[in-house]
Amino acid sequence: MKHTFVSTLLAVGVLSSGGFVPRVMAAEEKRITVSEAEVKTEVAAALVWLDALGYPSVKGLQPGAVKTNGTGLGTSDADADRWLTQAGFLKSGDGGTLDVLNRWLVPARYHLQDDPPDLKRRFEPKDLEWLVMREMDLVRGSGAGGFADMEIPRPPVALRLLLLARYCRELNEAALFSRVEARLLEQVKLSKEAAANAPAEWPAFYRSLEEQASLYMIQLCLHSLTDRAQSWEVMSGRLRAVAEACADRQVEASRRARLLAERMSSYAEEEKSEPLMAMNEIRELPIEKRVNELIRCLRAASRDGSEGVEGVHGELVKLGQQAVPGLIRALADHRPSRTPPLFSCASGPQADLYVSSIADEAATLLRDITGHTFAENQDPKTGIYEPDGAERVIRQDYEMWWADFQAKGEREFLIQQVSLATRDMEAMSRLLLKKYPQDAIAAIATGLPRIKEPYVRSNVIQNLSLQTLGRQDDPRVIGLLRTEMLTGPTLWCRVSAAVSLRNYGQWQPDITEAMLTEWRDLARKKESYEDANAVDSLISYLTFTQDVKVIEALMTDLRSRPIENRLAFIDHVADAYPRNHRNTDLPTSPELRALIEKSLVSLLDDDAVKQGVYGPGFLDVRAGERAAEALVRLLPEEYAFDAKATAKEKAVAMGTIKWRWLEKTGAVGK
Repeated sequence: MKHTFVSTLLAVGVLSSGGFVPRVMAAEEKRITVSEAEVKTEVAAALVWLDALGYPSVKGLQPGAVKTNGTGLGTSDADADRWLTQAGFLKSGDGGTLDVLNRWLVPARYHLQDDPPDLKRRFEPKDLEWLVMREMDLVRGSGAGGFADMEIPRPPVALRLLLLARYCRELNEAALFSRVEARLLEQVKLSKEAAANAPAEWPAFYRSLEEQASLYMIQLCLHSLTDRAQSWEVMSGRLRAVAEACADRQVEASRRARLLAERMSSYAEEEKSEPLMAMNEIRELPIEKRVNELIRCLRAASRDGSEGVEGVHGELVKLGQQAVPGLIRALADHRPSRTPPLFSCASGPQADLYVSSIADEAATLLRDITGHTFAENQDPKTGIYEPDGAERVIRQDYEMWWADFQAKGEREFLIQQVSLATRDMEAMSRLLLKKYPQDAIAAIATGLPRIKEPYVRSNVIQNLSLQTLGRQDDPRVIGLLRTEMLTGPTLWCRVSAAVSLRNYGQWQPDITEAMLTEWRDLARKKESYEDANAVDSLISYLTFTQDVKVIEALMTDLRSRPIENRLAFIDHVADAYPRNHRNTDLPTSPELRALIEKSLVSLLDDDAVKQGVYGPGFLDVRAGERAAEALVRLLPEEYAFDAKATAKEKAVAMGTIKWRWLEKTGAVGK
């Protein structure tokens, strides 16, 4: 076999979605030269393959940019770059909506009404070169004007380039096609030489892309599940075409497409003779039939009831234990639902959209109704690609759990689960507090020391306070919370106990002093700080006291603390400004307000950046800018600051805020 140019690449390394990994070549391996003519032949063959899979066409569509009402400040700091731009092809723009195919052929609809004038959504026509060249900048990794790669699903790099070439061909852009073709050559043919003795089964370029293109086409089909105008018959037909195209070459893609097509077809056949019922009809059915019909409707319903058959999940939860046997049976149903898919942030054939099956939905409902969770480290095998019977382990787990529950009776079962601190203790304690409060405190006191996970222990403490409010005179609860506040194994547990005591109206000074001690102790920890959520809760507790001395204590060494602590302080101290927390009919004292304003002004020159926490404009947030925003929110008549302005404009605005505060306090020149 003569080795084509991707065979060349495979001989010297591995072509992956993330780039090229070199392979050390043996000294005896021979090298050959691969011509550009061979490359062009394989690109042409790959384009034919995309057509065979049924990829959507952009022929006759206008390329352009959808300016969404989100903002993302570009590297040029220019106003035009502050839009979150989605590049794609306009299908229609009538009736107050924009229907587009994004640059990776995912359909999207943008509603134009109710947008503020400065963030009006719109479609701006562009030439294809604008879309293609900015995308190729991104593929190259230069970041020079490329789009933020936020669209999901998205194909691997080599397939992206191939799609760009296809757009050029469909829109008759021959010169632009040649430029993309050259980039394909650059991407794949990293060396002009290859091993002459490469294994015969190594594929040509289009063969190396077949799996990527086939699996991505399946993702496009799955993405359309949320569009209820797409019938089960239409979607199964598209998937069947993919399966047939892949039948003799791409076994996994063919298996997935065929399995999904069969499962969607079963919906279509079933609904011909037994259409889904409306909710008002379902509510009139006897319990068992009602449960079965609600489970049937899971295929067409979203979890929040906003689309499809309204309120299916809520109706099943209301039925509670009466729905459990039917939901356990539904764990065997691997057919897909129209619930909006979850996305993987990775790219490549392995980065599937995760579309929930009926079994997935049933497992979620069983957890919500019973409080029982399947083993965390074990795959329940309830997904849409699993064969029938794969869910056997989770089904048996719930069957055994349900049998035990029925044998013991609800009250005894809940007491046992909480006292033994099983993995379901958090949910079980909530149910026990709600249904059998007279038994709950003793069971929680027994089980609490046995909990190993700090977050579970903290949640149990919070549930205890929330479920027993109104019974503040119960000394058992107060005693349990005070013990946990002083001796809990982690900061999270101790702060949660203090917050719960506050919810009970316990404002004693010794509780506040215990939390201040925790804050001071954090400063002495040189190696690492405790969980960020716990520290955030600690700062929230201390600012919530609205005690001038406590806030002064927080400010003492605030600038030496991690930026996470400073950002939390800014947010929580601003929340403490407007109203008295103990009596919301009263404003806070002038002394406290002046101190909070001073503390925020003192942080305006804090240029530290918290990476990965997005502020306005999708930027990594700066502490000083967060403080400026807080000041403007609290005192809009005195200060002005636009978080979406340029860096220079923001610096001027923060300087003006500080100067006005100095004038206001008489500190100018001091």
